[in-house]
Amino acid sequence: PFYLSDKNKLIEKIKRKVILKSYWRRVNKNLWEPEIFKIFKRFLDKDHSYIDMGVWIGPTILYGCQIAKHCYAIEPDPVAVKMLKENIKLNPKSKHKITINEIAISNKTGKILFGNSKGTFGDSMSSVLFGNLKNSFYVKSIRFEEFIKKNKIKDLNFIKIDIEGGETIILPDIKKYLLKNKPAIHLSLHSFWFKNLKKDSKNIIDVLKIYKNCFNNKRRNLS
Repeated sequence: PFYLSDKNKLIEKIKRKVILKSYWRRVNKNLWEPEIFKIFKRFLDKDHSYIDMGVWIGPTILYGCQIAKHCYAIEPDPVAVKMLKENIKLNPKSKHKITINEIAISNKTGKILFGNSKGTFGDSMSSVLFGNLKNSFYVKSIRFEEFIKKNKIKDLNFIKIDIEGGETIILPDIKKYLLKNKPAIHLSLHSFWFKNLKKDSKNIIDVLKIYKNCFNNKRRNLS
């Protein structure tokens, strides 16, 4: 989806390598979203599997799979998936505990338009909310409960959702499953991309009311 000249492709590749090298340094120094690793440590365990929606290039699953029984990684961005596979390859001991799914969890099974806010895939800013942009394309999609059934997941206790606004589509669709099973959820909100801030926010709050406790990333209880 890039349509770049050979020279531009080379420049883009070099820029990405420099940015990623700097990024992994931050991760190793615990300067990138340190709260999420604390949350993973609190809720993941060797007896349960978890689903990671929006794994990007793998920082959360490379950590989470060391604690959890198994990680079901979900990422529809093809550029990110390529880098994700390379990173898993560099960590061979973790490979058997990760299942990569190059799909989008959505409110329908089939295909869904997927785009990037900046036009450059692989930067963690891709979403089904940008399906109306020129650089969008179709990716495979599946409803959450169908995904659970297809993968025969019976030990799920945690779901991470970081999908650049796609939570407005997914959360209402999985309300029935959450009501019955109540897995812990780590949700990243992207309200600045909501199409209808009031309506989408209300729908998400209605789903989260299922849970007795709701915390921010500092683990402070929210009303």
